[in-house]
This record gives sequence, C-alpha cells and structure tokens, in this order.
Amino acid sequence: MDKKHKKCCSVYKALRVIKLQQIQLEGCQGECCCSSLLTKIVKSDTIPFMLATPKGTFSVEAEQKKDHEPFSTAFFRLEGLKPESCQAIISLLKPLTIDDEIAEDLEDLYRLERTAIKIKVDLCKFCAIKCLDIKLLAKKKVIIEPKC
Repeated sequence: MDKKHKKCCSVYKALRVIKLQQIQLEGCQGECCCSSLLTKIVKSDTIPFMLATPKGTFSVEAEQKKDHEPFSTAFFRLEGLKPESCQAIISLLKPLTIDDEIAEDLEDLYRLERTAIKIKVDLCKFCAIKCLDIKLLAKKKVIIEPKC
C-alpha cells in the first residue's frame, strides 16, 4: 500500500466511525432503543470535525442563500461516504461568536450552526481529522435583555 492510499484510508476509517456514531445520535429505528435516549441527552445529531492537509487546516469560503452573508469555515458535518472513490460529502458548519457574529478564529468560537451547503472532498488530500465537542451545536443563541 503506497503512502497516499494509506493516508486516505486512515481518514476514511475515522469518518466511517463518525458516520456510525451520527446514525446512533439520529435515533436509529429497530432494536437499539438507547439511541433515541442518547439523542435527547446529547441534543445533537452531529459530530463536528476539522480536516487537516499537509499545509494546515482545511477551510472553505461560502455564502448562505438565506442571508447572503459570506463566511469562512473549517468546521464540518459528515453527510456521506463514497468508499469506491475515497470521497466524502460534508456540510459546512457556520462558526459563530457569543454575539452571533461570524467567528474569525478558534478563540472566538462559541457555537456552530448547521447549513445546507454541501461539498464533495477527496479524502486523499487530508492527513488528519480532529473531532470537536458536540456541545458546540447544542448551544443556543445568547439573548441579553436590557436592564430597566
């Protein structure tokens, strides 16, 4: 097995585990009754992650149709895997600060918001994956009411 294929294979294996865990969080039908309880406890069906290339963290520039606000993100949700081509379909997660502005860096990140934007990526271009805390998706907007 050459070095490129081995790298692709390890990222693919990690994403396959994430996909199985997301299926459990979504509340699978059938014999596994604990998955619906798990979804209620965790309050999310997404395991957010970041991808790394040999040059650094992978990020994507995007714009949502609903608000036309451009943003850059390095945070993703796995939507599907294509084992025959070693590709993945991922959706972009919008990084937000506590003030609900676009988070420019990791220090400002308060929560992640799912988007409908999906892209296909070649997993052979990545050398590492980092899972993030699921709580980033469960956090709600902070509403600060003025004091009278």
